[in-house]
Amino acid sequence: MYYSELDCHGKIDEDCFVVGTKDGIMYFIKYENSQLRFLGETDMFHNRIRKINCLEDEKGNKKSLMVIGNKGKCKIFSLYEDTILENHDLKGNLFDLQSEKGTAVVLSEDGIIYLFEENFGNWYLNEEATIKDMFFTNIFKLSISKYLLMDIEGKLNLLDIDGIHTSQDLWNMALYQ
Repeated sequence: MYYSELDCHGKIDEDCFVVGTKDGIMYFIKYENSQLRFLGETDMFHNRIRKINCLEDEKGNKKSLMVIGNKGKCKIFSLYEDTILENHDLKGNLFDLQSEKGTAVVLSEDGIIYLFEENFGNWYLNEEATIKDMFFTNIFKLSISKYLLMDIEGKLNLLDIDGIHTSQDLWNMALYQ
């Protein structure tokens, strides 16, 4: 494997990281005793991996990775079970993602924003919260369910995801409408 084949990377913890290739293969590597040690590889999909990021659950734990790529390829990989938990075929080339406390936002070159939410340890695509025809170039996590998005003109937008994150949020929720 040559360095030019590597396309993206993600940090798992202080001394472990993962890299993805243009062929859709993910390599796990550990840095110990001033050496890089190869831990294993996983064939994610037969397409370019564009970004790998840890998914942060509601408690802030990072037990899963989200891997996104061209042609809408999106997979959620369990770090501890070494298995693929979710497999989605979305629209467009997926290029950026961020995750914070039980939410993850994915950007598509087709102008689509996808929202993933964690519920009792499982990650789900919230299709009702998908936003279309909004072309953004970057996404930055700010705090719980708040993301800063930069559009193609360089303007900044705030994405505030309405949800129940604390017991106080539940108390403030209307019982009926």
